[in-house]
Order: sequence, then structure tokens, then C-alpha cells
Amino acid sequence: MTIQHPAEIVHLASSLLAEVGRHSTVDIDNNQASVGLQHNLARRRMHELVKEEGKQGVEAQQQVLSELESLFTDMTSNQIIVAGTFKELAASEPGQAQKLLQTCVSTTKQIIAGTYDGQQLDSAMLDRLSVGAGGLTASESEEERLQQLASDVLTVHFGLLMLPNLVATGNLHAQTMTSKAYDLQATVRHARRFVALYELMSGGKVDSERVCIKIPTTVPGLQAMRYLSSGGKLDEFGVGGPLPEGRIQVLATTIFAVEQGLAAAQAAGALYTAPYINALAAHFFGAENPSAEKRAEAIDTGSRSVDETIVPLQRCLLRLRADHADIKTQVMAASFLSIDEAVALCGLDHMTLGAGILEGLAKTEVTAAYAAATQQARSMFVAAPDAELEQYGAVLAAQEAGQLGCGGWLHPDSRSLARLNAALTEDDRCRFMLADALARFTTSEIELRNLF
Repeated sequence: MTIQHPAEIVHLASSLLAEVGRHSTVDIDNNQASVGLQHNLARRRMHELVKEEGKQGVEAQQQVLSELESLFTDMTSNQIIVAGTFKELAASEPGQAQKLLQTCVSTTKQIIAGTYDGQQLDSAMLDRLSVGAGGLTASESEEERLQQLASDVLTVHFGLLMLPNLVATGNLHAQTMTSKAYDLQATVRHARRFVALYELMSGGKVDSERVCIKIPTTVPGLQAMRYLSSGGKLDEFGVGGPLPEGRIQVLATTIFAVEQGLAAAQAAGALYTAPYINALAAHFFGAENPSAEKRAEAIDTGSRSVDETIVPLQRCLLRLRADHADIKTQVMAASFLSIDEAVALCGLDHMTLGAGILEGLAKTEVTAAYAAATQQARSMFVAAPDAELEQYGAVLAAQEAGQLGCGGWLHPDSRSLARLNAALTEDDRCRFMLADALARFTTSEIELRNLF
């Protein structure tokens, strides 16, 4: 359903952003601190109350809390977002951008030399950072090692700038190398590095409880998630045993099939699954001007995401969380292109939204039509019945988890793994969207390295 959007700016308390935020946790899909500040709903409502009603201090805070849920909870990130954030900085403040690159290189050289901020790093921290010969892949040249670490330092720098715009328990996200999405060991090393960098560069203020690592949902990616989320205690794939830093929170990204999301919940211990409502290709139509055929392919695959992946995955996870105390995985939908898409998923666990969508929602009043649309959306999200769990493989995976281990989905002899592989390699929609996403993230990954 497409609803006409009012042109006038409305009070935030009666905006569509506030309405969506009452029923779904809203996260920000952006690494620019200025954008986070601009779109922080609670801050903006506070300014309205001061300006228009003369309310300040505790009185204003209490009214904001009574009207709104806190925004934002998490800051999501990936290579495209980090590269875009730096481009924006380079375009608006080229001198500051150049200085930032120099700082990242200086920090990187210090870390490789075994120091940070004048202090010697201990062997445990150096191991977590994977700065020895070979770097993350065990085969990086000295130049590649410096470039990758410097781009990781840049990623963490932008994340820490966003921290003041999150709630006190909100997570900062970082995405592992998509060029190594099928490399278990490299993915684990990169995840550990990001958590270590956040701890180091924040002066200990941000630890593993505030960092969530986004990992592409391939089979090796799921194996890495299982290992990391258990703190290395679940090490069926011989990664390296218990982690001294403990468990690491993970998000299963690039979800295009329900089976991927269920495997992330039942076998990998993911905090979040991130299904995409649109193929990433659709975000680049303006820049790339693809052929009519390629445009149609991207639109078609994305148009099926809500019904074929996002809604059934949310329903299955609601049921699994109700039945199993150890499953806490939530859905965090991503890749939105319109405010109507956010309305259509109102009631989902989480949605991570870019600046344009946030602004559109903030400037749109909750009309009767929108109120009906959000209510209709929320009605979809009920716990799946037994038949639906069985339909998507959750029941079989639970049985095989008990019989074979590895959460069922990841045991090499399980029918669940065969089903997961079929979804990844034989389903045309999933195969296209996954390949497209990994390719685009990898292009930006290389672009970030080339900055250094």
C-alpha cells in the first residue's frame, strides 16, 4: 500500500517515526555522528518542548519519556557505510579528512609495533588484534596488513563518534571482511580485532558487551558465529578453544532465506538476524543506471522479501524465543528504500534505518491511513504455529541438534545443513541477493584499504 505523505513538518510526538518507534526498536544505519544527532528523536522533542512550551530539565525529560521510546538503540555499520561516511567528510572538510587518514596510519603503526597511546600492549591484546606476520588471513603482506588494520581503525573511529547518540545499552556494530565470507579463521580473527580495537580506542569504555559483530551468513560465517557467541566454548570446527575475552555478540547479516535466520538462532547464538527488504543493487540504480533486465531482477527479488523471508522469520523466532530460554535472537531488518517499507514492518523486533528514511518518518504525521497500516503490520507478527516451524526446518534442526550436535544446522551429516546449502546455492532469489551483497561490500572493503 502506498500512502500520500503530508508535506508539512509535524510534532515529533505525533510523527510516524514516533509511532514506528513505539512498536519496533529503531536503530540507525549510519556512521555520521552529525546525522545521529540530527535524527535523535528524543533530543529533537526536547528542543520542541523548550521552544514551544517553555518546558526544561526534568519536566521536559519526563514528558519525552512518556511520549517516546528511546532512539536510537544500536548503530549498524558495514563497509559501504564507512566508505560513504569518509567520502562525505572528504567532500565537506577535505583537510580534516586527510588529517584523519594520517591519524589512522599513525595509530596503526603504533599497534603493529606493540604500543598504543604510549603504553605497551600485552601479548593477549596483540593476539586479539592479529597484528603479527600474516595479519587476519595469515598471508597478508606488510602493506596489506597495514591497510586492513588502518581501515579497521577508521571504522572504529566513526563508531565511537556515534556512541553519544545511542541508549546506554546500545551496540556499536562492525562488519567482518566480506571478501573472506567463506573463511572461518579470518572471520573469527577479524571479529576479535574489532572488539579489541573498540576496547583499546575507547579507553576501556566500550567492551564486548557494547560491540556486535556483523558476519555474512554463509556456512563458515555461521560456524564463526557459533564459536564467537559461545566465547570459544563451542569449537566443533577446530578454531582455537576458549576465548580469553569471553563471548562476542554477533549479528547474522545478508539474510535472504528463513533457513539462514533459523540457523543463526538455533545453531549460531546470534543476537540479531538482518534480513534485507531490498537487494543492495536497488540502492545503486541512480549511480549505475543498470539495464532494464538487471533493474527488474533486483526489484523482483526485493519485492518478495517481506512475505518470503522477513515475516515468517519473525514469526518463527517469536515462537522459538517463547519455547527456548536460550534462544534470544531478534530480527533487525535492513536495506530500506521508503518510509512505506518501514510502516509495512511496524512491530518487527528491530529495524535499522538510514538518514533519509528517518527524516521522512519524522516529517510525516500519523494519519488514519497510516494508523491502520501500522496496526495491520503488527497483526502479522504472531508466534508461528507448529506447522510453520516444521515448514521452515526449525523442528528438524532441533531434533538433529539433540542427535548430532552443532545446533543441527551446522553438523556435516545433518539434513538441516543440506537444506541450508540448498537455500544458499539453489534458490535463485537467495543466491542472487547474497552474491550481489557480498560483491558490493567487498568493493567498498577494497576502497577503504586503498585509502591507506
